[in-house]
Amino acid sequence: MTREILFKAQRLDNGEWVEGNIVDVPEDADFMPGAYILPRLVSARADPPTKGRIMLGGFFEVDPATVCQYTNIDIQREAWPSSEVHKIFTGDMLGEWGEDEEGNECVCILGVVTYWEDEGRYVLADEDGLCNDWTLEDEAKPENWPNLIHCGSIHDGEGGQHERVD
Repeated sequence: MTREILFKAQRLDNGEWVEGNIVDVPEDADFMPGAYILPRLVSARADPPTKGRIMLGGFFEVDPATVCQYTNIDIQREAWPSSEVHKIFTGDMLGEWGEDEEGNECVCILGVVTYWEDEGRYVLADEDGLCNDWTLEDEAKPENWPNLIHCGSIHDGEGGQHERVD
């Protein structure tokens, strides 16, 4: 199985999300220090369609605090507003249908997609950064994430608006 290496981050100039390869230029560099995303081109005309060609000259400076890595897992449905396929990145919040304290149906967030260096794997972490594998059992395991609901990103503001995190 081939693993796609992909990142997303928010552009500094307009706050929009961009996907592609990440380049981090150290602060002491002589030329353009900062974090950049180099978008990839997708050619639908090729047979089969090609992915992964870097668009030269079309790079965007991004907020380093918003850089998220693709987990190579996709979700087929979302809580709102549509049911399109959605790539899961670190920082994404995943949940499932449940009930609130008053018995109303709602989406309950199970955790935030996080990469654990010590274990070399992606996990759903709670608000304290603790792994939910053990408390949620099967729901929190990455192989079951496609059955969950994408509830946005920790970098999203109110109503799905993206805000820069400083």
